[in-house]
Amino acid sequence: MQCQEGWQYYEQNKNCLPICGDSIINYFEECDDGNTYQYDGCYQCKYSCPLNCSECQFGKCIQCSFKYELINDKCQYICDGYENQEDQENRNCQNRINNLIENGYYQHNLFNNENSKYTLASSLTCNLKDFGIFGYFYNQCRIPEIQHCKMSFINICLQCEENYQLEKNRLRCTTICNDGIVIEQQQEQCDDQNNIQFDGCYKCQYSCQLECLNCVENKCYQCFDGWKLIDYGCYQYCGDGQIAVTSMEQCDDGNYDNGDGCFECKYQCIPYCNACIDKNTCYICEQYYELYNNSCRPICGDEHIVIGLEECEDGNDIPYDGCFNCQFQCEEGCQTCTFGICLECIKGYTIIKDYCEVDNYTHIFDEDEQEVSNKCGDAIYTDNEDCDDGNELDGDGCSSLCLIEPNWFCNNFPRKSSFCSYNTVFKLQYLNQTQSIQYVQLSFSNKVKLNDTILNFTNSIHPSISSIQQDIQIITIIPVIEIDQTILLDVIYIFQIQIFEPISTQLYLAVEINATLEDSYKKKVNTTLQTIKLQLPKVLNQNQLQTANKFQALGNWMMIGLASSSFLLLLIGNPRQCMEIFDILQLQSYLKYINVDFPLNVLIYFESSEIVTINPVLIKLKITDFFYQLIGDQYVESIGKLSEYQLNADLLVNIYGQFTQIGFLIALYIFIKYYTKFVYTNCFGSKFIYYIKLMNNQFIERIGIKFYLLNKSICKLIDIFNKEGLLQLFYANSWDLIFKVLLYLTSNFKQGIREIISSILSIGYLVSLIIIISQNCRRNNHKIILRDLRNKQHDDIILIKKLVFLLVLIVMQSCPLIQCILLTCILFWYLGQIINIDFTKNKLDLFIIIWTEAPVMVFTLSCMIYCSDFQNYLLLDQQILYGFVQISFLVLALASPLVRCGYQLFCKVRSYYLKNRKKMNPIYVDGSNIFQIVDNNNNK
Repeated sequence: MQCQEGWQYYEQNKNCLPICGDSIINYFEECDDGNTYQYDGCYQCKYSCPLNCSECQFGKCIQCSFKYELINDKCQYICDGYENQEDQENRNCQNRINNLIENGYYQHNLFNNENSKYTLASSLTCNLKDFGIFGYFYNQCRIPEIQHCKMSFINICLQCEENYQLEKNRLRCTTICNDGIVIEQQQEQCDDQNNIQFDGCYKCQYSCQLECLNCVENKCYQCFDGWKLIDYGCYQYCGDGQIAVTSMEQCDDGNYDNGDGCFECKYQCIPYCNACIDKNTCYICEQYYELYNNSCRPICGDEHIVIGLEECEDGNDIPYDGCFNCQFQCEEGCQTCTFGICLECIKGYTIIKDYCEVDNYTHIFDEDEQEVSNKCGDAIYTDNEDCDDGNELDGDGCSSLCLIEPNWFCNNFPRKSSFCSYNTVFKLQYLNQTQSIQYVQLSFSNKVKLNDTILNFTNSIHPSISSIQQDIQIITIIPVIEIDQTILLDVIYIFQIQIFEPISTQLYLAVEINATLEDSYKKKVNTTLQTIKLQLPKVLNQNQLQTANKFQALGNWMMIGLASSSFLLLLIGNPRQCMEIFDILQLQSYLKYINVDFPLNVLIYFESSEIVTINPVLIKLKITDFFYQLIGDQYVESIGKLSEYQLNADLLVNIYGQFTQIGFLIALYIFIKYYTKFVYTNCFGSKFIYYIKLMNNQFIERIGIKFYLLNKSICKLIDIFNKEGLLQLFYANSWDLIFKVLLYLTSNFKQGIREIISSILSIGYLVSLIIIISQNCRRNNHKIILRDLRNKQHDDIILIKKLVFLLVLIVMQSCPLIQCILLTCILFWYLGQIINIDFTKNKLDLFIIIWTEAPVMVFTLSCMIYCSDFQNYLLLDQQILYGFVQISFLVLALASPLVRCGYQLFCKVRSYYLKNRKKMNPIYVDGSNIFQIVDNNNNK
């Protein structure tokens, strides 16, 4: 027997085995290095570890034994650097001097034990005790190279390259931001030589203006509500019907009419009002007027006469001193008075120099009959008193002992009551908070004027929040009533404070005024530093903001997908499911009106529901302008959370879309009537059939058949105008119309012809709604089988759900906790009706309805955590986290109709494919009407 090459025959086993050591690897040999040496990686044709190696793989050492280091694939003995020279030489340690000073070591065995006090100058990437002197020789120990360092010592940089700056720890060189030079290798995107936010470049990274929601490389792709995206920038547009957030717009009623409560996007206030919430509610009056029952009336007692409203002004409210309640009044005892001059006295009084004196008048003396009575609290100031304001109360400037109280000032007049006022100071008042923006009002305790030569008083006001960095805050000073150098005014300024990063520590606003002010008593106003406590800003961090924007983008795409799916369902002949999808979209668009304080991420997601409206189309086609001119425009302020979105509650304005539908349906009805008559008279008569048969062309026949079927589908549109078709249109508009009718009925308090018409339309619609719902219930009482009416009764159940849901949503705005509970109960009731009563055709429809309604029900119930009863127990980060959970449920609800639409589309395609696999029967046109044949074949 003979073995192959590389194999050797063994008589004992009587078989061929590989030859170990022939440098040929055969069969079960792992390796063959042509020798029989140990510790070279391969021994007896098996992988083995080299000498002094504790762990190896395929003959290559991975980890050496203790005291040995892997160098050039061999385990070399480590010289520890602390043994004397003779001992190291005995251990064959070589190249000891190579890494002395160069590698930063100031201790070496050549210095012997006398120099052991020296240690490492710095912590390097390797250590003498770990690697010994071989570390540097074999390039194992390296000093870390500092990028862009021009001059260094060991691992410390002394000077950086040009355009780089040295950090405080001197371990890194970073680019100099704001030097006007962009270094792309260091992730600088831009450099505008400033540190101003929202100017296009901030901290050498592209940025957009504050009003941008989606910014990519200095270009804005989505703006806040009310801002228009033009050439990648956000611009406010007055007259678009939306308030531009963070702008100076107070209102926007979508028109430029003067006198309707909102003009040039500013509230038109009632007379003598300087700042108002709406045209009927004032909160800051003009100079010389005071707020009374949300209106402005002249301030009586300010020593300024308002011509036409006040006759006189003596600066007090003392009766019988010639002027009382800013109307002329004579002294006590006068019977006939004209313009403060007494013409006739009552009995017992005599006119002396136009003044009524008591007959036989005598002065009142004390027991010694030497001085006038000086009783404290009798409103008669004497030299023995600091003041006398006519009472014995403390805290009003003149104490019960007729002493002037601290921080008060009193004007005294002989034999008259003293007039006391508090020393004028400026005060801070916290107004409100809107997410990341807070408002604080600065005012003065008395009227003041500027007693200084500065040109701009606003620059003398210095607000600051010292506990946070300047680049994450913007404080804007908004003048409401500006100070004057000549006239005393009730000066008011408002601080708009915006913070861009989440803050967990308590914040305080400090305000100091560097100007000289004077009050009405010509006293200098105290303008020393004052502080006020701020709320924690409701701001998302960068990751949270990105996640919220992604959810919003997902919501946008899902809603676009649902709209496309509904259109597809309409084309394939399923209008009922098309309407169901629109119902889902409208339901989610109304959830933002739940009157709770949603976190910012939920509000950002709700912006995706803005696409569920026809208003932009009406505005683009100028239809809105047409109705403005036809029936006029009016703004009615809505209530509760609805007013925050500046919803106009006027019914006639809100149903422009329904007016447009009615006009379109009338035009469609006229078109179909004439079209049907024209087509069947001129196109599908005997002549048309004769010419098609005469051509004897199969292609022409197919075109004729397709044209016939198309026209037949167009003519079927007349079915929209029967009872069932109109009822479906009524159902399709129910969400929108119920919401607008209830919004008008709860918000309107005006009277007029327009309001009467709107009320008649509203009540008429609600009555028709109740009639439609009750019809099927009445039929059910006559014992008609429920299954025969299930589709209609299901529509009625949905109508009831819509009506009650929107009724609770609008009417219960003042009780958010009850609102959330009732909304959840309504959805739960609807699901119970669907499950208990067999309204669905199959289990898939039931599953889709539960999938759609249950997440929304969880959302409405969980909104309770944002009510004031619970919100105080949650941190801002916890609220944001719960907000993302809620958004996930809403997205989950939107996915259900997409899944059903996809499944139905798959079934349609599959059915079409299977149908076309079968052989089609030929259609013969032997002397017959080809269109009659087509109809017969379609009906088979």
